[in-house]
Amino acid sequence: MQYMWIIYGLLAHFAWAIENVGDKYLLENKIKQPIVYLYILGTLFGVSGIVGFLLFGMPVPDASVLVLIALAGIFWFYGGLPYLLAVKREEITRIAIWWNLIPIFSFLIAFVFFREILSLQQAVAFVLLLAAAFLASVHIRKGIAVFSSAIVYMLVACFLYAIYAVFLHEAMKHVTFPIAFIWTAITVGASAQVFLLSKKFRHFLHDEHLFSRKQVLGGAVLIALSEQVGSLFNQAALSLAPAALVFSLESSQVLFVFLITTVVGLFNKKVLRESFDRGNLVMKLFATVLLFVGIAVLSGK
Repeated sequence: MQYMWIIYGLLAHFAWAIENVGDKYLLENKIKQPIVYLYILGTLFGVSGIVGFLLFGMPVPDASVLVLIALAGIFWFYGGLPYLLAVKREEITRIAIWWNLIPIFSFLIAFVFFREILSLQQAVAFVLLLAAAFLASVHIRKGIAVFSSAIVYMLVACFLYAIYAVFLHEAMKHVTFPIAFIWTAITVGASAQVFLLSKKFRHFLHDEHLFSRKQVLGGAVLIALSEQVGSLFNQAALSLAPAALVFSLESSQVLFVFLITTVVGLFNKKVLRESFDRGNLVMKLFATVLLFVGIAVLSGK
């Protein structure tokens, strides 16, 4: 049970990898405005929170804890916008790499606000997993190493997600993760509705004609479910381990995304607009080795 957070964390990142690929497909082929897509995901997440509240009658946490959960939900939701803007501009495998910035931000934020400190074993694993992410992030093009041009968007997204993770981990020292999950979902849903105050956004929403495109809306629902399953496992992990440690498993999501996009590419190379070459495959192999070594160190094997 001591290392269940690793299992929960890996399951979260697998679900999120499915979501990442789905995000890319919809934004590349079906939905023009990332902010509209974010609104759909946030609203569906809010609906799941309301349903959970009605079914299970979750208690209202103390004010200080509720504030932490609410802030976590707000940062989580609005962190999705720079992420989706990056997805619109770059290959999803490259975008997935930069999620590995979250543990760095999480550790710094947790140290500044809550004085959390990693053990030596955890720090070693942390370095190995980040090294795996770095190797997987290198794209070889004509002998030159190139990194994602979406780094600015992802820096903002990762910083906001790191705040979410640290605040939620602190809140779950006082409440169980089902309570935190439901109240986070309700906060996310409420945050999404703020967009409706903008006339420009309402025009974007109208122009997408989503309610008359049932297949697109259905796809968004399925991706939202994958996102919520990932969030559920992630919050279960955060209830057992510090945010920096939980998000050190981000490199597993990179490899999951690589795997899924490779399988999709075997059937349709254009649908996700991904490029694969020998240099990238070598980098992925080394990244895989470092990933499993890092996980072994984390589990104490």
